[in-house]
Amino acid sequence: VSYDATRSDTYLGALAGRAKRCTISNVFVNGVNFTHSGQTSRTAYIGGLIGSAENCTITNCQVNDLSISIPKAQLKIYTGGFVGFNSSSKISNSYVQGKLEATISYTANENRIVYLGGFAGVNDSTLGINSCYSKVNINVKEQETVTSSGYKTHSTFVGGFVGSNIHNGAKYFDCASIGSINVSIRNGYFV
Repeated sequence: VSYDATRSDTYLGALAGRAKRCTISNVFVNGVNFTHSGQTSRTAYIGGLIGSAENCTITNCQVNDLSISIPKAQLKIYTGGFVGFNSSSKISNSYVQGKLEATISYTANENRIVYLGGFAGVNDSTLGINSCYSKVNINVKEQETVTSSGYKTHSTFVGGFVGSNIHNGAKYFDCASIGSINVSIRNGYFV
């Protein structure tokens, strides 16, 4: 799937772009291949299985042979191998394997934040991620197209398992990240 973002929020996942108040179990997805242009004035939620999961229970799910590519990330973007943004969902006994690649391209002095994680881009759940793992190779580089305005409000968060937590109460139990991380950027935070 190739998606060229324009002016609206993007929710992209092999099973669901956005899942709310639901139960998902025993889902197995093979050969996920997403390319997102990374260019929009809004927010993008991209995950191998689900773009954004809100108040869900997700158990025993797998994503195999994942490939997510963002050739020109210029927006606020949440990208994870399994889920892009996890909000108040409980995820257990699940895994993802594959690769995630992004080129960060900042062209204006605006608040642009990129979250990249092998399993989740962002985890904002006190219910926890339990007994899950990611085997995702992550490659992130920076394109030299920055204007004279500089890097003042641009941030990139990269993690083998999760790019970032939003609140201190996010929980993990018996989780692991197995995979390489190759990052070449100036303003980055690594987990």
